[in-house]
Amino acid sequence: MEEPNIKTWVKSQTIPNGVHNGEIIMTEPRVYGEYKYLDIVVKFTELENNPELKYGVPNTDNISENSKLGRLLIALGIKFEENTDIDVNKILIGKKISFQVLNKPSKKDPMKIYANIVEDSISLQN
Repeated sequence: MEEPNIKTWVKSQTIPNGVHNGEIIMTEPRVYGEYKYLDIVVKFTELENNPELKYGVPNTDNISENSKLGRLLIALGIKFEENTDIDVNKILIGKKISFQVLNKPSKKDPMKIYANIVEDSISLQN
């Protein structure tokens, strides 16, 4: 018999545009067609109910200083060292960060507005 998967309906929370603080709480791999992504889950620390938002980056075996994930790691103080292996989860999870949010209409339904973390806006929290 399959385990129950209980969810609770909650009202959608509007996240205001601007700079916010949060913490990276986990990463989740995601496949979209033939492409692999790593969703970085950020929990807001200054908003009511501590909403979470995902920041997606392409997920490949190699990271360069020019890749989206590489730029994020460098912004978080990780030094680029060619031909070294790193544990991305160990580095990211628990980091206190600042980031910019911009609300955009959905491509499928322009009446729906979604909050997005602006690319390359993530930095260590001051």
